[in-house]
Amino acid sequence: MTAQRGVCLSLAAALLGSAGLCGVLAPPAHAKDPSAVSAADKETARRLLDEGDTLAADGQMAAALEKYRGADALVDVPTTALPVGRACEALGQLVEARDAYLRAARFVAAEPNPAFEDARREAGERAAALGGRIATLELTIRGADGAAVTVTLDGAPVAVGAVRERSVNPGSHEVRVAAPGYREARAAVELAEGETKRLTLDLEVDPLAPAGTATAAGPSVPAYPVSTVAGFALSGAALAVGIGTGVGSLAKGRQLADACGADELCPVGQGLEDVQQDGLALANASNVAFAVAGAGALFGLVALFAIDDVLGSAAPAEARLAPYVGPGALGVRGSF
Repeated sequence: MTAQRGVCLSLAAALLGSAGLCGVLAPPAHAKDPSAVSAADKETARRLLDEGDTLAADGQMAAALEKYRGADALVDVPTTALPVGRACEALGQLVEARDAYLRAARFVAAEPNPAFEDARREAGERAAALGGRIATLELTIRGADGAAVTVTLDGAPVAVGAVRERSVNPGSHEVRVAAPGYREARAAVELAEGETKRLTLDLEVDPLAPAGTATAAGPSVPAYPVSTVAGFALSGAALAVGIGTGVGSLAKGRQLADACGADELCPVGQGLEDVQQDGLALANASNVAFAVAGAGALFGLVALFAIDDVLGSAAPAEARLAPYVGPGALGVRGSF
């Protein structure tokens, strides 16, 4: 127990600068058991390490790194991870170098091995020294709220959330941001060792994109539940019917007034009874239509302001409709 605690404390001091975390973070188990590696793999790894050393001494560090990585893939021990880290560091790949150093430093041997211990110690020191040299890129994307944004950093796809504060190697980088219906935005950025740089990219609507592709082409238009749209639609239709029948009823009333005169004595046998009945029917239809219009408007308002407040986020997804305005297009879209 004492020996294990000593290893934990020395490892935390080298990597984290604090021994207090060791009581919480147990040393990770190693992914590969060295005793399970075949003799052929071990011999191949030794040969690759020797070849890598020769290439590194000749200044061919990229070729040396390839050899070191081949050896590390075979046995995955501190004595193979350490040269991978050294080669990456020499090539300016500080992020990759620190990852290799930490992997070597966190190795837990099943039994004492002086070579492994020396490699672990050096790797821990190098990892701690590299921490302050790695650069940070903070990316902000504007103009495509809600769109399916894709980001690439130096040609490799990166999750949007991961690039908001991304650890990167010092040097030149190219960032590209794209979204359906928008022009691609790109920028080149140069970072020094340990520098944090903020980059903002604005996505602009592509006028040549198919209508309705862009999701943020202008002011945000809310999507309303189908129940709300249906309620207001019914109200509008009933209002139109009420106005039409009401106008018809008034016309029948004027016809009776003209035939009966000011003394309201209507002549018999001229079909005025039918005119009177038609006028009453149209008046009744108008009253009913206005009542339906009021009920539809009330239902739409309740659906708009009350249903979402009562059900909240726990309510099941409801079919929704929303108007959209796009380049050369006007219409309604929805989800069901």
